[in-house]
Amino acid sequence: LLDYNLGERNGLQLLREAKAQRCPTPVILLTGDSNEETDLAAMEGGAVDFLEKIDLTARMLERAVRYALKMAAVLTRLREQAAHDELTGIPNRREFDRRLLEEWQRSVRFKRPLALMMLDLDRFKVINDTHGHPAGDEALRHVARLLAGQIRQVDCLGRYGGDEFALLLVETDRKSAQAVAARLRALVAATPCSLATKPLGV
Repeated sequence: LLDYNLGERNGLQLLREAKAQRCPTPVILLTGDSNEETDLAAMEGGAVDFLEKIDLTARMLERAVRYALKMAAVLTRLREQAAHDELTGIPNRREFDRRLLEEWQRSVRFKRPLALMMLDLDRFKVINDTHGHPAGDEALRHVARLLAGQIRQVDCLGRYGGDEFALLLVETDRKSAQAVAARLRALVAATPCSLATKPLGV
């Protein structure tokens, strides 16, 4: 719950700052005097609801909070779906590109190392042609699970398209990135993807 009047600045300014910082908390803006302009500004600023104190009752407030929490859960789920690849569950290209830009700017600003790795599955078309697309999908999920299980939480693995993955390694220089690449390649080569009882060489 956020009051519109906060002394030197108003609740809308704080709401915009919270939105810029990607604050996930749903906000209900409260005001003593309402007008259509403030109502619209509150919605555009990211508030899920806008209530006038003069009309406020305990039941209305309880219902508004319940609605705000439900709406926040729905929006969080939609954001997750929009940012992740449906097949593998890892970040999609749009989300990966956003993270890449963010980390690149941080790397330049603080003069810290950053590594970008592109991973491509050799002869992936053969799997689709020989075993069918469901087998190819399982192979992609298998590789995504393997790679995701080997990286740090601060890094970012994304599906870049088709059989291509991209990996962002923060605070990582060239030598360390090459060592990570060799380790990941060896892991994928040594871990066949099993489809039913028949392993697939990936």
